[in-house]
Amino acid sequence: MRKKIYYILSTCSNLEATSGDRINEMNVIRALCINFDVYYNNILVDPTSSYFGSLDGQIEPPNQKYDLYYVRANKDLFLKLPSPKIWFVVPYVPECYAEADAVVCITSAWKDRMQALKHDFILQELMGIRDQEIVPGKKYITFPQVIDPIFFKNKDEDKIRFYKEQYASDFVCGHMGRLVKSNYPWHLEYASKNYIPNIDIKYIFYGPKNMDLPNHFHSMKKIPMHDVPEALSAFDISVTSSNNWTNLCGQLKVLEAAACGVPILTPHSLARYDDLGKDYPFYWNFSAETHNRIQNNDTDIFTREPCSSTSAKQPLIYRLLNKKVKYNREKSFSIFEKESNELGYLIKALYLDKSYREEISKSLMKQAKKHSVENISKILVEELSMVIK
Repeated sequence: MRKKIYYILSTCSNLEATSGDRINEMNVIRALCINFDVYYNNILVDPTSSYFGSLDGQIEPPNQKYDLYYVRANKDLFLKLPSPKIWFVVPYVPECYAEADAVVCITSAWKDRMQALKHDFILQELMGIRDQEIVPGKKYITFPQVIDPIFFKNKDEDKIRFYKEQYASDFVCGHMGRLVKSNYPWHLEYASKNYIPNIDIKYIFYGPKNMDLPNHFHSMKKIPMHDVPEALSAFDISVTSSNNWTNLCGQLKVLEAAACGVPILTPHSLARYDDLGKDYPFYWNFSAETHNRIQNNDTDIFTREPCSSTSAKQPLIYRLLNKKVKYNREKSFSIFEKESNELGYLIKALYLDKSYREEISKSLMKQAKKHSVENISKILVEELSMVIK
């Protein structure tokens, strides 16, 4: 007899593929459906459907007995439900943590850090915990991110060629999603100008922008989801930055690029080790110093000339009156410059050796299969065995 799961995301009466969070949620449900009967808002999920749940806009409390209740970000509903029930790690609600039979994390990196939540003030800040009692979860379980099956299907080679022609460059670095200051590739811009100026690299991204861009950065119009695997496969490389969230929960964009065999240059983090393995050769260093500059919108130092020529351009009065400030900014720029040069070196290695790029591509596609619907379904059975009797 298959176990039954009642499932609700926030106040969404139905789920459709309208955002990254919902797409991942739907794929988690598809993975669950292999071994469980999942009812989204009391309606049995057809995993092949384009939406789950009810289109009438109403959240329905359970209308039958379920073997498990999973509610995300809906405190009122969650507290009314019987056990066994599980709650997602954010938002942090002490009452929900106290009643949950388990708290769900996305990565093992996040799960491991939750063990010390009471004393991890950085994690508390990140999770938005303010002057609240810290109630530890009874158990922590992992629901890893799931790559949509369309990324594993055979790609349309004609469509890939079409996108390559659209990009109109011999070497393309791509990014799927919007471009803002917090995820802007500052290191790539600096490296392409100062470390690898002879490489004709074009930066392509899909999504809106809210800042001026250099000439070799190009915004593309939004494309339908079913075209994304081919548009992504037409990239030569992808470069990602990092922040406290992605260090904790990873990025689905990284996994999707891996599934398409696109080499990813991504910062070191425990979540990335979960996704790509510790021995992946194209991690690069992205320091807390640089991250804090970006988070505080103090990015003007990233557009300066190399360190050897900066001090001469600063007025003497600035150097005398602001010695400490100058030192801190020079230190930050020196770290950023070193990181950018490291990134440039990795890009150059991939640019010069196409056969090595193809070798990395095959390795990534193999690694990405760990996050397929089928493989994640096995992990979910094991994780839920600790909750469902």
